[in-house]
Amino acid sequence: MESITIKGTVVRVKDQQTFGSGFTKQEIVVCDSSDKYPQELIVEFVKDKVELIKGVQKGDVVTVAVNLEGREWEGHDKWFLSLKAWKIEFVSRAEPATGDDPLDEEPPMDDEDGEPPF
Repeated sequence: MESITIKGTVVRVKDQQTFGSGFTKQEIVVCDSSDKYPQELIVEFVKDKVELIKGVQKGDVVTVAVNLEGREWEGHDKWFLSLKAWKIEFVSRAEPATGDDPLDEEPPMDDEDGEPPF
C-alpha cells in the first residue's frame, strides 16, 4: 500500500508510552484544515520513529508521511485503523512559550512580612 501524507497543525502531543515488552510509541494529533470540515487525526510514531518527534510542540505545522495499518479486534467483528508515521517535516514552527502565562507568576507578597496577602 502506498503511503499517505498529512499536512496540518499539531493540536496535541501525547506522552511517550513504554510497554512491558520494551515497545515504545508516542502519538500526536494533527488537524488537517485543508478541507471544509477539518479533521483531527491521531498519528502514531513507534519504536525508533519516536525520536523523529522530539521537540514537536502544539502549533507546529507539519507534513507527516504515514502508512495505513488495519487489524481486527480478536474475533469481535470490529476493525481498527492506525496511521503509522515514518517521516515528519516541519512547514513552520510554533512560537516558543514566553512565560506570559498568569499561572506561572508568583503570588504578590505582603510588604510587611513577605507573606502572600491571603
